[in-house]
Amino acid sequence: MKVVIISCFSDKNAYNRGNFIYSYFKRRNHDCYVIYSEFDHKKKIYNRVNDDRWIPIRTIKYKKNLSIKRMISHFLFGMKTASIIKELKPDLIYVAVPPNSAAFFASKIAKKLNSRLIVDVVDLWPESLVIPQRIKWLATPMLKIWKNLRESPLKNANVVMLECNLYKEYLPKNKFIDEKTCTVYLSKLDQFNEINELTSYCNDVLNICYIGSINHIVDFDFLLKFLFEMKKNKPVKLHIIGLGEKKEWLISKLNELEIPYIDYGEIYDESEKNKIMLGCDFGFNIYKNQTIIGLSYKSVDYFSAGLPLINSIKGDTWKLVEQYNAGINCCSNDHLYAVKKISNLSKDEIVNMKKNAFKVYVNNFSYKVVQKKLDSVIKMAIGDEYN
Repeated sequence: MKVVIISCFSDKNAYNRGNFIYSYFKRRNHDCYVIYSEFDHKKKIYNRVNDDRWIPIRTIKYKKNLSIKRMISHFLFGMKTASIIKELKPDLIYVAVPPNSAAFFASKIAKKLNSRLIVDVVDLWPESLVIPQRIKWLATPMLKIWKNLRESPLKNANVVMLECNLYKEYLPKNKFIDEKTCTVYLSKLDQFNEINELTSYCNDVLNICYIGSINHIVDFDFLLKFLFEMKKNKPVKLHIIGLGEKKEWLISKLNELEIPYIDYGEIYDESEKNKIMLGCDFGFNIYKNQTIIGLSYKSVDYFSAGLPLINSIKGDTWKLVEQYNAGINCCSNDHLYAVKKISNLSKDEIVNMKKNAFKVYVNNFSYKVVQKKLDSVIKMAIGDEYN
């Protein structure tokens, strides 16, 4: 079976949805290609994958994640994928959203080619835009068009995949769409740890890990307030793995508040990243209130290393943290609650939370669990002949 995977933000060396889907089909010896943006969203540079199965799309550069240039760049990506899909004539098209335009154009071509179509909603845009309410109201007509670029292809899709259950609340209430919608959690290709390795390093220093993009949707004000208050009770250290437009600001604030940190930069080697996380006690997972998200890549990273969460994400993540006692749930405006809860934890309680966090990963996000779910999704998309 020929499969085309459209994943704008994919990087063959990194942990992401598109790369996982590609590996899933390759392991089954399918003839598959990945169409991705040559412009690296995180590093803001052009970057090509050295693999003729990975087809780059040249789009325009942008510096800011919240910008008209980014919207134009993503719309062009969607448009340009259409001609490549026509040429490849796949049996199955998988498209990760955002950008919404990618799904819009893929849907049109899938209909013409009579290809099967899977639309995977990984993030909700424009719903998750963190902008003042007044600007959001003024931009309502444009935001409706943007949203419709995602919603109209859902009707033509054979399967609608969701990154988390929370997104069901924001999709069109349509029985036809509901019947073909299923949640497939994020996963990783490797598992490095065993549950007996997960001990706490929380003796003299409380080590907090942050992994991912340092951007406008994560609540770094909460992080700074939390660390500043926590160090009054116990020495703290922040471990930073990632890049982003707010990184210089974050580093300057940490220096200003005299909060110790280690900046590892961007790390693509999963075993190296895992070693850093194993030396930490909690993973920071607090997002700004306006952000609509039920599960983050960083959550799965943290759980895979047995890191309990300091979490504000509602829906799936909140429920898992509660169900397994795998961290602290708190509102993004209440850093003092998190300080109090963690200050009162014993070493044994933290060790137990770490073991629980790893159980969350094994039971919900491990490759074996997600692969089984994907098998059923592909059967839904193309029929019982799939094996």
